[in-house]
Amino acid sequence: MTIALRVVLGLVGLGVIALGLNMGLGGFKTLGLQGPTDFVAPVDPTAYAVQDNHVRFVSGFFFAGGLVLIAGSILLQRLATPVITVCVMIAIGGPFRLTGEGAAEALTSGALPSLVLELTLFPLLAFFVYRSTR
Repeated sequence: MTIALRVVLGLVGLGVIALGLNMGLGGFKTLGLQGPTDFVAPVDPTAYAVQDNHVRFVSGFFFAGGLVLIAGSILLQRLATPVITVCVMIAIGGPFRLTGEGAAEALTSGALPSLVLELTLFPLLAFFVYRSTR
């Protein structure tokens, strides 16, 4: 099971890195890795630039989390706690999709797969990393 867990961690880490790069380098408009990029039209360019900058920063954390998952797939025993921490952080972030004006969008085909993964895959990964390293 450890080999399968390592493979899953590596693949998930690559996916998380891709998502981090998509928004980290592309900002609100993204690089287009998840579809069309023409969904944003700034009304206030200054406010847009500030918020876009914040999105890029937060995406850098996502990118870093993917690096931790990949490193954990290689050094599972040594990096179990950081890997579990990243998984738990992503799982905690999932329910935040259900807050604010766009809460209903979290239950559509565009966001629901991400929400399901955040609420199922990442807690399971944390559990299996814990079990396999204790």
